[in-house]
Amino acid sequence: MKLLWTEEIFGKAQYARTFSETIVSGNEDESRSNPFSPDQMAGYTMTMIWVIINLTVAYLILKRFVFKPIIKLLEKRRESIETELKNAEENESAAVIHHREAEKAIVEARIEAAEILTDARLQADRQNMMILKSAREEAEALRARAEKDAERIRLFAAEHMRDDVAELAVAIAQKVIGNEIRDARKDDALREVHSKTGSAEVSND
Repeated sequence: MKLLWTEEIFGKAQYARTFSETIVSGNEDESRSNPFSPDQMAGYTMTMIWVIINLTVAYLILKRFVFKPIIKLLEKRRESIETELKNAEENESAAVIHHREAEKAIVEARIEAAEILTDARLQADRQNMMILKSAREEAEALRARAEKDAERIRLFAAEHMRDDVAELAVAIAQKVIGNEIRDARKDDALREVHSKTGSAEVSND
């Protein structure tokens, strides 16, 4: 619709121009002798008017169909560039944030690893102390048990040795006396030997 209106304006302008040229050419011979005659001035005026009209129409057409799309295209391009710059700034900010978060995560991981190693060392030290304590307690128990066993063996040996010594003393006495000792006297002699050997052991202890 706008294109038809523009063509119609151009057609009318062309017709008016042709008409003015016809008028000017009809009076050309008469006005050649005087370039500032009223007819020549009227022709100049009409030509100027139609030139102004043509320029105005051309400007309006260019503005509507050329300048406006170019301006819109430039505006879109400007908006696109601004959007890209904004996105680039946001991406840069996000990259900086991610970099800081990564550095923070690395530091936290190092701290956590150091804490884990420290805990492991402390736990190993505690286990070593417990093992050493258990070994000492077990060694102490073994030593006490060995001492008890040794004491029991010593008492057992001393008891048997006491009987042997008593029998030997009675036998020697019989040989010395030359006759057999009666049972009652023999028992008395054995008790006496036992009491002496017992008192000797007590004094030795």
